[in-house]
Amino acid sequence: MPLNSTRGAGSAKGFGFGAGEAPLYVAATGGTITTCGNFKIHSFTGPGTFTVTCAGNSAGSNKADVLIVAGGGGGGGDLAGGGGGGGLVLIPSANNSVLTATSFPISIGGGGNGGPGSPQAPGCNGTNSTGFSLTAIGGGGGFDAGGSPTAGAPGGSGGGASGGSNPEIGAGGTATQPTQPGNSGTFGFGNAGGSRNPAGQAFNGGGGGGGGAGGVGSDQPGTGPGGPGGSGKDVTPVFGASPKAFYGPTNGFYSGGGGAGSNPGTGGTGGPGGGGAGGPPAFAGTVNTGGGGGGGAGGGGLGAGGGSGIVLIRYKFQ
Repeated sequence: MPLNSTRGAGSAKGFGFGAGEAPLYVAATGGTITTCGNFKIHSFTGPGTFTVTCAGNSAGSNKADVLIVAGGGGGGGDLAGGGGGGGLVLIPSANNSVLTATSFPISIGGGGNGGPGSPQAPGCNGTNSTGFSLTAIGGGGGFDAGGSPTAGAPGGSGGGASGGSNPEIGAGGTATQPTQPGNSGTFGFGNAGGSRNPAGQAFNGGGGGGGGAGGVGSDQPGTGPGGPGGSGKDVTPVFGASPKAFYGPTNGFYSGGGGAGSNPGTGGTGGPGGGGAGGPPAFAGTVNTGGGGGGGAGGGGLGAGGGSGIVLIRYKFQ
């Protein structure tokens, strides 16, 4: 990643890293800036540029916490699986390399469309979010009851399997978050969608919940309501628990899976972190959380769209 890993960077102008060094702090522009204590958080909900105007030093600050969330997958139409939460990349400053005074382009992934109920169709995958040469993968779409195979789509987190009476066992979509470069291993988070196993036991059997960045989507055993979406990931251990108002309704959770649809009965609940509930009626993933969309109810119910992604950057400025 293009965060400068050279520990001596910044000494060219006479700022050595020895005792008595004057502290310098990171200064930057771009996105919407929120101040919380000694920290600033830049939030990007659309494309933009994070520009570091002062890279700081080790006596003050010279690193940043980074969160990159992709768009969530859409739920499938008509007794369908929930959409998978968008892939999530979380790099604490302790595991990061030092910043450089340069510009970093940011792109934000959109949520995937929900599938129509007639004709039956799966939900679409969300799109990727990028920044700092890192990529979070869009969530997988949930599958519809009319197709074969009945597996949810792979993605940052996988979409849920379809419900219905299809004789095949429906498998949840797999997580395809990549291993990211960095100082301490893998930074991508994602989980598989829920399966429907055994299949074909009842026409009214719901689908599987979409996977979330913090947990797998729930399986659906073949009868009853739709499976709940998997939990998103709580980022407050890295970004801090104090600015709860900053996180809005997610309370610091991102990339929850969408709940699956049912017929009749109750759709699966969306996973914490913006996942939408399954039908009837299906609810969309929350905007700028990467939450998966809920699967459509039986009888031609529409699948709901996934929530768009977000990028957050936090650093100490004083």
